[in-house]
Amino acid sequence: MKLISAKFKNVRLLRDVFINFSRDSEKKLTVIRAENGTGKTTAMSGLIWGLYGSKVIEEKLYPVSLAEDGQREIDIEVQIEFETEEVISRKGRTAINSKVYRLIRKCTEYVSTDGKKFERSQDDVRLYENTEEGFKPVIQSEISSRIERALPETLKDIYFTDGDKALTFIESTATGSEKRLRVQKAIESLLSMKDLEALIANLKSVKLGFLRNIDKSDYGQKLIEVETKINDNDDWIRGSDIELKELLTEKTKSEDDLVKLKKAIEEQLKLGNKTALGNEVNTIKRQIESAQELKSNSIKSLCTLLNSQSLHINLIEKKLGKASRILVDMKARDNFPKQFIPVLNDILERGECLCGAALTNETNIGEEKRSYIVNVIEESREVDLLNNRASNLYFSSSMYSSEQLNGGWKTEYDAHTKNYFNSDSSLRSSMELLRKKQAMIDEINDELLIELRDQEKIVTEKLREITKSIVITQDEMQRLKENNSLLKKDAEVYSSKLNKKNTADGKHRLTEALTRVYENIFQEIKTTELNNVSAEMNRIFLSMIGAESGMNPNGVIRRAELSQDFDIKVYGPSDQPLNPDTELNGASRRAISLSFILALTKVSNVQAPNIIDTPLGMTSGLVKASLLENLVKEGSQVVMFLTFDEIKGVESLLDEYAGESVTLSFSGHYPRMLRNEPEEYGVTSICECNHRQFCNICERTDQTNLVSRRS
Repeated sequence: MKLISAKFKNVRLLRDVFINFSRDSEKKLTVIRAENGTGKTTAMSGLIWGLYGSKVIEEKLYPVSLAEDGQREIDIEVQIEFETEEVISRKGRTAINSKVYRLIRKCTEYVSTDGKKFERSQDDVRLYENTEEGFKPVIQSEISSRIERALPETLKDIYFTDGDKALTFIESTATGSEKRLRVQKAIESLLSMKDLEALIANLKSVKLGFLRNIDKSDYGQKLIEVETKINDNDDWIRGSDIELKELLTEKTKSEDDLVKLKKAIEEQLKLGNKTALGNEVNTIKRQIESAQELKSNSIKSLCTLLNSQSLHINLIEKKLGKASRILVDMKARDNFPKQFIPVLNDILERGECLCGAALTNETNIGEEKRSYIVNVIEESREVDLLNNRASNLYFSSSMYSSEQLNGGWKTEYDAHTKNYFNSDSSLRSSMELLRKKQAMIDEINDELLIELRDQEKIVTEKLREITKSIVITQDEMQRLKENNSLLKKDAEVYSSKLNKKNTADGKHRLTEALTRVYENIFQEIKTTELNNVSAEMNRIFLSMIGAESGMNPNGVIRRAELSQDFDIKVYGPSDQPLNPDTELNGASRRAISLSFILALTKVSNVQAPNIIDTPLGMTSGLVKASLLENLVKEGSQVVMFLTFDEIKGVESLLDEYAGESVTLSFSGHYPRMLRNEPEEYGVTSICECNHRQFCNICERTDQTNLVSRRS
C-alpha cells in the first residue's frame, strides 16, 4: 500500500487541509514540517480514523473553534487516496495488479451546549476503485476486507508511529513486566494465526468433554477435579491476558492524555502569569504616555520655533550681518548715541544755557539765543531720528547671541526634530509590545489552567489505579501458571493410573497430545518470528548508530537483541549488558526504539507507508543523519512530521530524499512564533514551502538565513 493523498475537513485543527504524498521510488520521503501544537498528531489520528473508523478513534474530532463559535452539529470528513498491489488468480495463474482506491469516511459530531460532551453519528464510509471508466464504488460488504488487505488493523500501531511513544518499549517509567507485555503485544500483532488459536481452544474444549465421560471410580474423579481446575485456571489466564492488554492500552492512552495535559499546562504557563503580564502592560502604558508626551512637546517646540525670532534672524541672516558691521563702524566713530533734541529741549525748559546765560524773552539777547536753539532743534530733528534708530539697532542687535546670528535656529530645529522621531519610534515600539502582551494575556485562560490541573490530578490517579491493577493481575496470572504446572504433573500421574479399558480416557489423552502439538507449533512460530524481529532490530540499530559502518569504532554498544522473554537488551564490549533505560543516551534510546518498530514492519512483509511523528527528537550530528537515512532506506514509503529543530543539520539529506514537502502553521502561534497575522484564527493552514523555504503563511519570528522566501 502507498498513500497518494489525504484531505481533512473539520478534523480538530485541520479545517481544510490537503496533502500529497511522494510515491517516487528514489525520493520516497514526504516531509511535513510542523511545530508542536500544529496538528501533527491530528493528521495521524485523522488517517487512522479514515482507514479504520470510530472503533479505533473514540475521542472528539471536531474543531473546538467551531464549537466556541456556537456550532453544535459539525460535519467531519477524511478522504484518502491510496494504491495497493493485489494478487489475482485466474485459471491456475497468478498476477499482481496495481489498484488505486479513494476512501471517504464521514460523520457528524453533536456538541453539547456547554461544549464539554459530544456524540458522534455512525460512520458513513465509501470506497471507490479507479477503473478505465473512472472511480467506481466498491460494494459495502467488501470495503473492510479491502482495507484490511491493504494494511491490517492489527499493524496500525506499527506503521503509524510517534517517535516519543516508541520509547515506551524501553522507558524507565514502566515496570519490566509492562515493557515485556508491550513488546509481546507488538510481536503478536504480526501473527495472523486466529485459526490456529481457535483450533487449540476447541481441542481443549473437546478434551474437557471426554474428561466428563471418564469412569469416576479409581483415579478418574481426581483426574476430573485436577483437569477442571487446570481448565478454569486457563480460562482465567486467557481472560486476564485480554484484560491485561486492555489495561495496557488504557494505560498508554492515559499516559498520552497526561502528556497532552502537561503540555497544555506548560503552554498556558509559558504565556506567563496574568498578574505579572498586567504589571508589564501598565509599565508599557506609562512608557507610551511618556513617549506621547515627548512627541507632543517636540511638536509644540517645533511650532514655537517656527514663530520665533531665531527663525526671523536666520531668514535675514546675511543682510543682518552686513547691517551689524555698519552699526559697529558708526559706533566706533561716535555717531551715536547722540540725541541733541532732548538736551536742547531741557535747556529751553530750564531757561538757562549750559554757559549760564539766560534764555528768557525778557532780554533781546536771551530771545535771540532761544530762537537760535529752536531753529537748531528743528534742523536736527531728522538727523536725531536717524541716530536714534541706528542707536536702537546697535544696542538691540547686541542682545542676539552668536548662535542666533550663526545658524542657531537650525541647531534647535535639528534637536527638536530628532526628539520627535525618537519619541515616535519609541511610541511605535511600545505600542507593538503592548499589542503582543495583550495578545498573550488574551490567550491566558485562568479557568482553563485550573481545569487542566484538575484533569491532570484525575488522570494521574487513574494511572496509579491502572498500574496497580496491572501488577495485581500479572501476579495472579503468574501464580495460576505455576499452579497449573503442578496440577498438570498430578494429572499425568492420575491419568497413568486409570483403568486401561476406559475408552474415554484414551480419547482424552489423544486430544491432550494434539493440544500440546498445536501449542508447540504456535510457540515455535512465535519464537521464530521473535528471532527474526531480533535479528532485524540488531541490524537496523547498529546501522543507525554507526556501529555497523565503523562510524563509532570506540562506542560502548556492540549489539542488541530481543530475548525470549520479550526484553529489548543492549550489549557493550565483552557482551556486558547495558540498561536501555539508564545507560543509553537519548539518541541511542530513540534509535533502538525505532529499530524495533522498523524490524516489525520488515518481518510483517506488509508493504505500507511508515508514518512517523518526531523521529529525530533528542538526536544530533551523525546519529541524526544516520537515523534519517536508515528510516528512508528501510521503508517502502516514508512520511515524517518534522519540527524546525529536527530539520536543522539534515537539510542536505532532505534535499536528496524528499519527493514531497509541505508546512503546517497554526494561527494560534501568532505573534510569538509566526511573524505575519493569519487571516483566520483557531485553524492550521498549509503551504507548499519545503524545509528551505518560507512564505507569508509560515514565516517565523526566528527565521534564519538558511531559508528563502518562496515566490
